[in-house]
Amino acid sequence: MSENPIVRDLVRKLKLFRETIKPLIRGGPIKSSLIPPNIREDAAKIYEEHGGMDILLSVLHVSADQIREWYRNIKADPKYYTRKVNKFEENKELRLPTKRKKLPSKPRERFYGKFY
Repeated sequence: MSENPIVRDLVRKLKLFRETIKPLIRGGPIKSSLIPPNIREDAAKIYEEHGGMDILLSVLHVSADQIREWYRNIKADPKYYTRKVNKFEENKELRLPTKRKKLPSKPRERFYGKFY
């Protein structure tokens, strides 16, 4: 690893991102709303200071448009995500997407069960 403290800090943040995002990865891109606001803010600041879109895309599993949107939000209002962090802390629950139940093929089964 590099002796440069900036590089060490970036590597530490990216590892933290990966550990936080790991439970959300389901094989495709992740919804931006599922990522905690403090991670979004840090990713936008990293993009602003250092660039590195490819690294952020591979670690966060979101689209480039999402990262650019986070960056625009930070540029427009620097306290945008601190307000969201406070709101997120109140809820403290991470809602993961769930599977929907398959509806029965016969319309009557929906109301009366399999044996009608």
